[in-house]
Amino acid sequence: MPWWEASIHGLPVDMAHHHDRYLYPQDETGQMLIDTSAFIALLHRQDQYHQAAVRYWQTHRGSPRVTSIFIIQEPYILLRYRAGTKLTSSFLEAIEESTKTGLQRVLWGESDWTPRIPAILAQYADQDLSYTDAISLLICRDIATVTRVFAFDHHLGLTGLPVEPYEL
Repeated sequence: MPWWEASIHGLPVDMAHHHDRYLYPQDETGQMLIDTSAFIALLHRQDQYHQAAVRYWQTHRGSPRVTSIFIIQEPYILLRYRAGTKLTSSFLEAIEESTKTGLQRVLWGESDWTPRIPAILAQYADQDLSYTDAISLLICRDIATVTRVFAFDHHLGLTGLPVEPYEL
């Protein structure tokens, strides 16, 4: 069985999406930003971080979290081209279903993000950041309730927040 069929059950499916960042309940532990690298590690059983991602997810799946549509599109593309439309539809349905929980929100972009991205990319020109990495840095800077990052990408250490499950 291909990894994408075998590992969809490890996917964090209780993702909520909404445009208004202020409607979500917050708790004292803050929110975690979920990065593409965490989604990929959860989905791909052969990923070097798969076991660590699954263990982390099992203990933190109830934590309030945030991600962006830019982050969501990266695993979507991977699923679409490697697994086809059936799994891609399931992935999107899981995201839609999760909107009911309010536990996670998917940010669709703020009007001031686009003009701020070139400055971030220039500031960290030696880091080989992706556009999505720059968006993640903005999210961590702009949303005070984001207190940690679930990722396996060393670039997210630039946020100044703890990168879990490991400090990279």
